[in-house]
Amino acid sequence: KRLFRCFFWKAQEFKKLEDVTNQLIALFKENKKSAANKIYNEQYAPLFSVVRDVLDQFTNFSTEEALAEYESIKAQEQSSKYILLSTLIILLVIGIFAGKFIVSNLNNTINQIITQIQNLTNAAKDGNLHARASSHDISPEYISIIDGFNTTIDTLVKPLNVASGYIDEIAKGNQPNEITDEYRGDFNTIKNNINALISSLNEITSIA
Repeated sequence: KRLFRCFFWKAQEFKKLEDVTNQLIALFKENKKSAANKIYNEQYAPLFSVVRDVLDQFTNFSTEEALAEYESIKAQEQSSKYILLSTLIILLVIGIFAGKFIVSNLNNTINQIITQIQNLTNAAKDGNLHARASSHDISPEYISIIDGFNTTIDTLVKPLNVASGYIDEIAKGNQPNEITDEYRGDFNTIKNNINALISSLNEITSIA
């Protein structure tokens, strides 16, 4: 009875963990890494610890204690009541182990995503713009998060590679044509500066 009361008392923690998990997934989809890490450390990790402790209590529940609990119920309740209670216990066990499996998988997936993000951050600090996050070990339903990070990086790196190629050609003494690709914001400013440089070099060359 003590064990089952513990499960009922902690039912609210299971609900909170579900809500926090949904928040984390939403933040990862929006690429809000800082907010996701904060919620993970301040809310998800403590809740997961509580839920894990409850599940561990159930796992460590000895056979002798289970039999004694059953005999106590059998002696105190009428036949119809203990049959109903036994059915509820079986359903509770199934639900708890299913929940433990789901929570464990979700926790592993979140840790894998965080690891991939950290790897990308470290690669960027080292100047490795070719690094991309791997979705090899990520659950299929979360692969879109990894793909989103990679697409964002590709969008940033592509115009930088174009600019790098043009600067390399100019440094070698070549006179490339102006950049005609369309870019927005700061990337468009970089394009205009390179085109202005090419135009100036062409004028100098024509004068010489």
